[in-house]
Amino acid sequence: MRRHLFGLAGLALTASVSCASAATIGLDYTGFSQGKATVTIVSPANIPNSRVAAGELAFDVTERDGVSVLGEKFVAFCADVMTDLNQDGFLYVYEQGVTPFSATVRENLSRLFSVFYSTITDRIASAAFQVALWEIVTETASSYDVTNGYFSVTSTNGVAELAQSYLDGLGGAATGHYRLTYYDGHQSGDIASQSLITATAVPLPASLLLLLGGLGTIGALRRKQRL
Repeated sequence: MRRHLFGLAGLALTASVSCASAATIGLDYTGFSQGKATVTIVSPANIPNSRVAAGELAFDVTERDGVSVLGEKFVAFCADVMTDLNQDGFLYVYEQGVTPFSATVRENLSRLFSVFYSTITDRIASAAFQVALWEIVTETASSYDVTNGYFSVTSTNGVAELAQSYLDGLGGAATGHYRLTYYDGHQSGDIASQSLITATAVPLPASLLLLLGGLGTIGALRRKQRL
């Protein structure tokens, strides 16, 4: 299975010199947004806990740029399988459009979210989505295969198979449009945490909605004329 590469104008995570300055957010881990499922990471073999719980992570926001926050929730996927999650009040740094990933990885992350994120409704699908994301950001081979390569996993609950179906379906039709933000969990010294990726829904531009509406009207008129 060849690595998929798609040009996704307006969806890809792209570094930009015009981005705002870096911001910070403090997060307390509270669990998994839709539950968790277990997978075994076979490779890389040096991961501390090879049998891991996978799924979308849930947090309470404790602060933004040094200002305390109460009652705000936050969900994200792990972008760094090699690092443990720092669960209590960890301070993340982020900047819109800035990531450590290559253009290919950014584009395929965007496609993963645009095609499948809105379809994730249970713990198995959430875990499979996380595994597919790990494959995209970690794999060094020229193909995406969750059972082989630099990054690989096994499971007894169908997670690996579903994750592979997501990767094989990256060319599918978009079911949603999202802006992705990378949260850096690596700080100076010995304190670190898994880096995170979040998705914010982006509505279609009004001009595109008008175009789609116009096309729908034309189609309806043509069908009426044939009756």
